[in-house]
Order: sequence, then C-alpha cells, then structure tokens
Amino acid sequence: MSVNAYVENLWRELESAWDLCVAANDYPEAVSSDAKKIWDDLFCKSSVVETNKPLSVSNTTRLEVFCKNKYGIYFNEKIKSWVPFRHGDIDLEKF
Repeated sequence: MSVNAYVENLWRELESAWDLCVAANDYPEAVSSDAKKIWDDLFCKSSVVETNKPLSVSNTTRLEVFCKNKYGIYFNEKIKSWVPFRHGDIDLEKF
C-alpha cells in the first residue's frame, strides 16, 4: 500500500471516470452524442454515475454526467468524444 492512500483513491476515481468514457466512446457517434440515447443505454445503468443528477448541460455548451465521486465526464464536441473532468474539491494538503 502506498504512503498516500488519498492520492491512490483519487486515481481510482479518475480511472472509473475514464472507464465510463471508454464505454461511452465505444458507441457509434450517433448514439454517443445523443444525450437521451446514451443516458438510457449506458449512463443510467452504471454504478459509477450519480443518477440523481441526470445528464446536464453546463452553460448550455456541453453535455455532462456526474460520477458519484469527484469526477464526471462530458462530451467534447471538438473531438467528438467523452472525456473526464473534476467537479469536486481536492485537498492539496494531503499530497
């Protein structure tokens, strides 16, 4: 076990967001960029997704899905892929 369990936990949380991105990006673009379809087909069934916070549109510019941890994923229109983002605070004192 590492000296810093906090950092290891952050890494595991980020990996779970990446895994969700990979699953979403495996769908054809027509499905992965369709908010309702991808929510119904994948996100609402995932144990990682905070289903009480359904797919949202941040600043009306991007589709976001919040995970049950400090991370979430959003659909990047420029690259046509889902990518992770952090929505929760991290404690830099624990690094």
